[in-house]
Amino acid sequence: MLTGRSRSVSIYLSLLGNLALVIVLLSGAIMALTFVGSQRTVERLSGLILRETTAQIELKLRHFFDPVIQDLDLVRAWDDSGLIDLDDAPALNRLLAPVLRANRQLSAALLADERGRAHVLFHFGDAWSSRATRADTWGGRAAWLEWTDERPEPVASWKDSDYDPRLRPWYQGAIAAQREARPENTPGRVYWTEPYAFYTAKAPGMTAAMAFRGRDGRVRVVGFDVLLTDISGFTTSLRAGTTVRSWS
Repeated sequence: MLTGRSRSVSIYLSLLGNLALVIVLLSGAIMALTFVGSQRTVERLSGLILRETTAQIELKLRHFFDPVIQDLDLVRAWDDSGLIDLDDAPALNRLLAPVLRANRQLSAALLADERGRAHVLFHFGDAWSSRATRADTWGGRAAWLEWTDERPEPVASWKDSDYDPRLRPWYQGAIAAQREARPENTPGRVYWTEPYAFYTAKAPGMTAAMAFRGRDGRVRVVGFDVLLTDISGFTTSLRAGTTVRSWS
């Protein structure tokens, strides 16, 4: 358990707190209606409006966050089926790119194991790149692949890098959650980091991560990044009561 674990952001609880503002505003409007209608009618309407509003916001929250959790389980299932190979970057990109395309709230997919080997897939609009690191054999180098939707043939290159996934908050938090899992060796619960600066993008965001033991017996961690700008835009739309754009 990390020291900061007790302060980890609870996504659902913090965002559901936005309901309080909505409910207060609706309650004020409902009270005003008492001057033009019967109390009994107003009470029925108030209950109906509050229940409907709460249900709609909860549905939108699930629409935003549930795919993240489901995709973590999906990648774990792929590993169980023998589809995950950290030494095959092109194959990993073919698996993970459709996941990022289908869920616009995800900015990157991350995979790592206990040896310090990692594969990260990023996308910025129609530009894509992946970084493979091998802390146990490559040292301070990383293998990159870069391509675009218009030019899908990847361009390979080597770059200096001191990246070690085992030192990142998403990896450490997921490992701590996995150690608490019962029975042992079962996947840990989904761990959400506190907001932090992403290693490559340098932008603030949060990562949802899950640790599990792979087919080869090694502990693996899978994670998905969500930018704070996307979370902020989503919560702002809830507060304003406007229509939330489709995120997935």
